Amino acid sequence: MKAYTQSYKTTIKTLNTSSSGLSIAGVKKSQMKYGKNVITKKKQKSFFKRVVEALFEPMLIILEIALLITLGVNLGKFFKTGDGDFIECMGILISILISVILTVTMEGKSQKAFELLSKFSNDVMVKVIRDGQISLINQQDIVVGDVVILETGDKVFADGRLIESESLSVDESTLTGESLPCKKDSQAVLNIETPLAERINCVYSGTFVASGSGKYVVTSVGDDAEIGLIASDLQSGSSVSAPLQEKLNRLGKLVTVFGILSAVFVLILTIARKFALGDTSFNAVQESFTSAIVLIVASVPEGLPTTVAIALTLNVVKLSSSNALIKKLVAAETVGCVSVICSDKTGTLTENKMRVRKIVAYKKRSEGEIFINSAVNSTAFLIKNKSSYQESGSATEIALLYHLLKVKKNYDSIKTQYKVVEKVPFSSDKKYMLTSAYFDGGEITYLKGAPEVILNASILLDNEKALELKKIEEFASEGKRVIAFAHKNNYSVELNDFIYDGFAVISDAVRKDVLSSVKECKLAGISVKMLTGDNLETAYHIAKELELVNSKTAVINAYDIEGLSDDKIKNILPNISVIARSTPKTKLKIVTLLK
Repeated sequence: MKAYTQSYKTTIKTLNTSSSGLSIAGVKKSQMKYGKNVITKKKQKSFFKRVVEALFEPMLIILEIALLITLGVNLGKFFKTGDGDFIECMGILISILISVILTVTMEGKSQKAFELLSKFSNDVMVKVIRDGQISLINQQDIVVGDVVILETGDKVFADGRLIESESLSVDESTLTGESLPCKKDSQAVLNIETPLAERINCVYSGTFVASGSGKYVVTSVGDDAEIGLIASDLQSGSSVSAPLQEKLNRLGKLVTVFGILSAVFVLILTIARKFALGDTSFNAVQESFTSAIVLIVASVPEGLPTTVAIALTLNVVKLSSSNALIKKLVAAETVGCVSVICSDKTGTLTENKMRVRKIVAYKKRSEGEIFINSAVNSTAFLIKNKSSYQESGSATEIALLYHLLKVKKNYDSIKTQYKVVEKVPFSSDKKYMLTSAYFDGGEITYLKGAPEVILNASILLDNEKALELKKIEEFASEGKRVIAFAHKNNYSVELNDFIYDGFAVISDAVRKDVLSSVKECKLAGISVKMLTGDNLETAYHIAKELELVNSKTAVINAYDIEGLSDDKIKNILPNISVIARSTPKTKLKIVTLLK
């Protein structure tokens, strides 16, 4: 269902529900039709299957064949002469056992770690409306047609079409890669070609409510939700052999062919020599055949599989100490063969934390007013918890509070000096926040918000406003968020005669070690591509900061390549370093084509 192309009333009607929610009978009927809100997990391999897979590694197959031949030859000798040499058989068997034990043990530990990482609590309760009554249900019991209530801090557990939105912003970075919260509008009706990151009238499973409140009708659950479709794509992906597996496979075939050809050549020469000497007895021919078999066994490097397994295991242990988990031992070698790295932006190249990059005060004294405005005219707070802070509030306000801490300003002590008289909370309609307070026997009002609103409320002349807007637009064109500040030395909620103080530039900060890592990759001959859900401008400027691109010719929107054939995409990929508005499906497709 393309719910984003319909009004919420049409969606409700299509799903046979109402704004008062489903009835008990409707819940059962919906669950029968659409299933539970659970993502089907791929069945894990049993211990026996993992052992069998380990035994079928290329080098181990060579060893196993060698073991069978050696055992057969020595059993023949034992039954014939009573003198069989089984020490070599034991040596080969021990080599096989060590390799299998190491492989199964290390891969088993990694698998458990991955399971712990992917495990999330199933006991989370969600507020829904059923039969006109608000109820708390387990997130797994959400069904298509349910009406779910959203509040700040809530996690979204099923896809749906919004039916109400009050200053609602949703953090969709886990799904789309968009670093800024997406402002939602339940009244919007969108075009069918609207990409996932721009569907402002829908919410999706796995995202979080950054601010505001709302209600939505559930349209997809479990495997049919966007996050379920991604999980399905990942689980159904065909397995790809690692470079080391391919090399060992080639080596195994080469050793086998070389050993057999050498043995046949030696056998023919030996028999020909015996015929020339007149020694054509059965025992003589049997001895020549035994010697040829021994030659095949001798050509197999019994210690190689064990050495490889031990070397890979040591690498996996070393990587795990750096928080890098590897499912298959051979993948440790694959890391060293990487030629292209495809990276997300939000939370990978950047910190996924909005931070103040710059304070641009209108006059020298204005910087102090901006600091006070950030502390007093705010609904956010930070609670110190050992070495970190517990955050509450919008990402923008939290960024301003962190900046106060950075410049050694205690926002708590600033707030206590001001007795708040009135607050006008921020909303996407007004685009500003206002707080009036008493301070030192007088009244003062602080205003912050969208630059155009704050400048229009100030006493600046038109040419002064134009110059300031030009400065602000330079930062905005780079994908950065700009918040403007003003104050008035009296109590007022009227947007006029404010003293303009300046603006703050806020963005998702690049991680400290990323630029040096990118440079190291380039020196190693590794190409780095950024696949992000952010818009083209933001993606371009972050990529430029990381020296991934020099011009916009290396940047493209995901929807510009969606209609292209695989061959055409492969032709342009070498010249593309950044793909903006990438969905998880786009990322999977690009990686597959690169491979």
